[in-house]
Amino acid sequence: MSSSSTLTALATAAMKPHAAGGGFKKEKLNYRRRLGETQQVVNFQLSQGNTAGEARCYVNLAIAFDAIFSLEGRQAPAAIKEYEGHFRARLEKLVDGAPPWWTVTAATDTAALGVELGAALSRALLLFDRVDGPAAMISLMPLDRGAQNYLKAQLHYVNGDLDAAYAALCAGVAFFADRGVTLEKMTRQLHLEKLIGWR
Repeated sequence: MSSSSTLTALATAAMKPHAAGGGFKKEKLNYRRRLGETQQVVNFQLSQGNTAGEARCYVNLAIAFDAIFSLEGRQAPAAIKEYEGHFRARLEKLVDGAPPWWTVTAATDTAALGVELGAALSRALLLFDRVDGPAAMISLMPLDRGAQNYLKAQLHYVNGDLDAAYAALCAGVAFFADRGVTLEKMTRQLHLEKLIGWR
């Protein structure tokens, strides 16, 4: 069995309990579920540089919100792609100590690696299990790094807290001030029309 096949089997086994108990449905190396007012995705991204003797994958997670699709005047896709998520993160950004990628070679203890991957997925999905809509996301995630402020603004906006939406929008604009963004531009781009002229 090639390293890529071994890694694929390892990822499948690590996700199996979550697929069975957490409502995820498998399509190739993507696992999707609907939870409340969200769609969630776990994606195992095989490296293009994989060889028969060494394979690497990244684990990407995403959450999409029905309310933000509506805010943008779009219908939520029936099955989102990972890159369509409003919140996206690599596994190592959600789980302290997780490696940036997962590697299999002939020398790999695949049983131990499978346990490690399964444990990291469990920790990340314990958080995702609690995110069933905008209010939950706001309460569980700080969303204060760079462009996350824009998502935070949209989440507060659809949740009806315009003061908090405006504060998050301002934080995002301040972070990207060197790129020439403005409050007016981002207010329109993010479909936050009620914030035009706010304060």
